[in-house]
Amino acid sequence: NPIPSVPPPNDVWLDNLSMEGGSSTNVPISESEISRIVQEQLEVNAFIQNVFLITIEENPNETATDDHPIISVYLKEMTDQLLIDGLTWFDWNTVHQAVFSRLLLSHTDLTENLVYFGSSPQSHTSLVQEATEHRVLWFLFDSYKRCMEAKRGADSRILEYSAQAERCIINNSVTCLISGDLYSDQGIVHAQLVELFVANHIGASSGALSRFIEEIGSAVWDHEDTTPDEVFYPVLEYLNNRFKSIHIYDTQLFALVDFVTFFARQPHLMGVLMSFNKP
Repeated sequence: NPIPSVPPPNDVWLDNLSMEGGSSTNVPISESEISRIVQEQLEVNAFIQNVFLITIEENPNETATDDHPIISVYLKEMTDQLLIDGLTWFDWNTVHQAVFSRLLLSHTDLTENLVYFGSSPQSHTSLVQEATEHRVLWFLFDSYKRCMEAKRGADSRILEYSAQAERCIINNSVTCLISGDLYSDQGIVHAQLVELFVANHIGASSGALSRFIEEIGSAVWDHEDTTPDEVFYPVLEYLNNRFKSIHIYDTQLFALVDFVTFFARQPHLMGVLMSFNKP
């Protein structure tokens, strides 16, 4: 695959790398080793860009490569922060902050900061919608699906990248549910989990959706600063209100029932459901 066309590492990054490599032996890192590390970092950067549809390239080349997503959101503030540290790409130390920064953007900001890699937006309407998805849990689920797709038939290196990206997705999903008021134009973030299930519980995305919610439940269970009840009671309260307002002949009624059934079958969520239904 062609190497993504990002700016080369600057002197700050090279100096830091050389000091790290020579800290114990006082021997500078060779040019061949620097080249290998740069190549690996470019692969990581490309993977992150394709999963999250984000970039730190304000003016990308007109011709896209196989490694670039066709459409991405340019993260200006994140770019400025990375440059201070001598970075011209995303890596696993910065991806969590990058995704969090992207989630904080309003729908207007997302639209205004789109960049196109050698393609007109008119020919990729669905990709524009994916890149500018402002509902935080919907965006994270879309990213989760892209991450799962990248794992198909992948080698061990890509599987490792997928695991890193997946942790970032789930951790940010938990943050969204714990601190939904941080994000603009969201309404009730907990409601997004229910509506996400209603829209995707049947069809090609159903398996990924189940794993996505299961992993969120597991992460909340292990979280030090909150409890499953605190996170998922608002979800069930919204669900309860949906049941009260929905007509018996509405086709979404079956999806809501399926959501309750799904909750009851999850080890980390079943207790929350039982506690919520206690008189």
